[in-house]
Amino acid sequence: MSDAEIVKEFLVESYENLDRLDQDLIALEKDPGSRDTLASIFRTIHTIKGTSGFLAFNQLEVVTHVGESLLSRLRDGLLALNPEITTALLAMVDAVRQMLGSIEATGSEGERKDQELIATLTRLLQAKAEGSPVPESRPAQADAEQNKLPQPGPSVVGLLVERAAKTSENQEAVQQQNAADPLPVGEHLAKAGIPGRPSQAY
Repeated sequence: MSDAEIVKEFLVESYENLDRLDQDLIALEKDPGSRDTLASIFRTIHTIKGTSGFLAFNQLEVVTHVGESLLSRLRDGLLALNPEITTALLAMVDAVRQMLGSIEATGSEGERKDQELIATLTRLLQAKAEGSPVPESRPAQADAEQNKLPQPGPSVVGLLVERAAKTSENQEAVQQQNAADPLPVGEHLAKAGIPGRPSQAY
């Protein structure tokens, strides 16, 4: 399968993930403290971030990375959701949609000016939680419930694993993915020092 076909699959899955994320955001408005919903949103952004990094969509990776960090603190109870954080997360989702649309149309993320959004997300994730204690560790029951949540679709990851399996240097990343490691294969490859494809138009 060609790079263009892999990017096409990435776009299809990313749009599907964002549709699910929209539903999760609606659910989160009704129940801002839901760890399950926050974990689902976190997983969606984490998946897009990992695959975009491997495919060398660098700006998309940067925006989703800082958003993922903020969602991680919310999920773990280190921050409490408030209107400012909600607005910033919605802005992040809008930016992700815009970049996916540009990739679909031109093969690249286009000229972006996301510095203000990134700065806002960074400031919010560094803020201390107000009025809520910081847990020393997550309860085992919460971890078990999180593991029951639906996992991201495997098709793009499967394509990348298949490609990675063609070279011996990538065997460790492939073995980790086959062992049901939730970390996207793109991040395993990055840790192993295997570069993603160079950015190019399709």
